Amino acid sequence: MELPSIIISSTVTAGNIYYFTSECPIGIKGHMHVCIKRNNQIVLFTTCTSQTNTVYNFIKYTGADPNTFPCIKKDEINKFDKDLTYINCNTVTTIPESTFIEYIKQGIIKPFDGKITETQMQNIVKGVKLSTQVSENIKKMLEQ
Repeated sequence: MELPSIIISSTVTAGNIYYFTSECPIGIKGHMHVCIKRNNQIVLFTTCTSQTNTVYNFIKYTGADPNTFPCIKKDEINKFDKDLTYINCNTVTTIPESTFIEYIKQGIIKPFDGKITETQMQNIVKGVKLSTQVSENIKKMLEQ
């Protein structure tokens, strides 16, 4: 039985984690993404990575603020499979809520069992606001 869109929509909240499969046309395929904002039309996501060297090289070569990669330790709440996961606050993926719901129905995006804590969310939002690569429009959306 397929879940109605209204039920799926009611479960989309900041802090939820989703897996974007290899078929996903947005975000970074094959990675977890954290929902950082949801309103009636748009859902915003940041990408998770456990590749320390990727984070280090990005910061080294772009001069990015290290605070734009908050590090989250694996625990019983987020249920990540790696000891440390970095959240890339320099790239925010936007998607209309209706498209996001369709991707969930199609299995292109899959809800993950874990969740980000409020303190971790505050660090992610802070990282997005510190990023020089995120547009001011997206940063303003985080204020609403």
